[in-house]
Amino acid sequence: MHNDSSLSSRGNYLTASKRHPLWEIFQQGAVYALGNVAVKSVGLLLIPLCLNPKYLTVAEFNLWGILIPASQLMIIVVGLGLNHGLLRFYSDPTCIEERKPLAGSVFYATAFLSVFTIIIGLIIANLIFPQQQMARIILVALVYVAMEAVNRVPFDLLRAQERPTAYTVITIFKFGITIGLTIYLLMVYQLGLWALLWGQLIGSSLTLGMVLFLQRKLLFNRPSWSVFWKTMRYGFLLIFASISSMLLNMGDRFLIETFMGKQAIGPVAIYTLAGQIAGILNMLLVQSFGLVYLVIALRISNDPIISKSFYRSTFRILGLILLLSAMTLGILAPEAIEMLQRYFHSDPIYQAAAPLVAFITFGYVFFGMSNAVAIGLHIANRTSWVSLAVFASMVFNIGINIFLIPTMGLMGAALATLLGYGLLFIISSIAAERIYPVGYPIAFFLKWCIVVGILTGILMFWIEGSLWLRTGVKLLIVLAFAIVVLLMYRNEIRALMLRTRMKLS
Repeated sequence: MHNDSSLSSRGNYLTASKRHPLWEIFQQGAVYALGNVAVKSVGLLLIPLCLNPKYLTVAEFNLWGILIPASQLMIIVVGLGLNHGLLRFYSDPTCIEERKPLAGSVFYATAFLSVFTIIIGLIIANLIFPQQQMARIILVALVYVAMEAVNRVPFDLLRAQERPTAYTVITIFKFGITIGLTIYLLMVYQLGLWALLWGQLIGSSLTLGMVLFLQRKLLFNRPSWSVFWKTMRYGFLLIFASISSMLLNMGDRFLIETFMGKQAIGPVAIYTLAGQIAGILNMLLVQSFGLVYLVIALRISNDPIISKSFYRSTFRILGLILLLSAMTLGILAPEAIEMLQRYFHSDPIYQAAAPLVAFITFGYVFFGMSNAVAIGLHIANRTSWVSLAVFASMVFNIGINIFLIPTMGLMGAALATLLGYGLLFIISSIAAERIYPVGYPIAFFLKWCIVVGILTGILMFWIEGSLWLRTGVKLLIVLAFAIVVLLMYRNEIRALMLRTRMKLS
């Protein structure tokens, strides 16, 4: 009965939609990317002001670089992984009857945990930081954490409902409020760090009101203990993966401050700038892909032959796109930072971020590809392997950071990021192939990693001339290289897409 229902639902989907699933991922991913850009680009668009000592000192930006990962880590802890369970079971066609109690259970549990976090966090902050100024900063940060933790529940409902337009409209609204208010407080009132804090908090608060109203029929349903524990069991293991992933991504900033904070000026600020430039790849492609891929991949997972061909096609195309994008960011980073200094009067100290960008960006490439191969672990409900892979990579990354930062400084941290994500990709690929064999073209991807990596290293600093001449030459080289790659694999990509579409027809 279960199989008949699953096949029937799949048949309805194929009848309703004649589009290729890769196109559907691109289409929905593009809409999600727009929303991601709106929220994540707040920090990126504020860079010209944040790097200008007139509005934000290096010390304040350094503190902001520590507050951001600490806040993101707290948001994950407060959620207890419930959002993962919400997305998993709401998208499951066999759990339609549980959708209302599922949404209510996750919402009320997250709201309670958020309030509890504010109270306990404030008590601890006053004990650790007797300075009134720092205690106030932590209070605002805790309220922001609570708002964002609750916000994730209705936003994940929009993902599960495959409503990328609503998701994007609301996130663009959040972007507008946050960026506008922050710029106003920075430039008019010159509040420094407080402008960043209040801008984030008010933007998050107004957005929460919107999504609660939009999803009120689901969120305010009576919770169910049985559904809650089912969701908790699934998501709790993934919380370790999320925490480990966050530490893998941003944990090095705490180590940088520990090892370099007293000997160097603004080391976290410099590394934060490099991370924000490299994060363009993560923001535009990796996260947007992840937002939609899991839902669609699970939806077509009933037929192993169809789905595995689809997963291989996605892996190959995604790998090429990520590598070309990483090369673009890596080779243009020196020019981008030079433009910030020339036209926005940034502090010259930030020039040290330029050589770090390429290492961090290629780390994000491996992160995106590890998400692609891990889909089989989600299908097989072996999410413990996801947590194990990320945890092992995080421990390795911390160890490498402890070894490299004292000897190589910020370059050591950037190299550790690349190695940590590389290990994550290796472990995820091995585990996924053993549990849910797909036959990913790993050799194809690694070959292009070497080619693109060498080309990036050559082009980063070896082209001389004026700022705009260097920028133009590098852009032309990237465009020419992308065209060559497309021409080389156009028949193979077309064949993969046609083969997958024929099987789905």
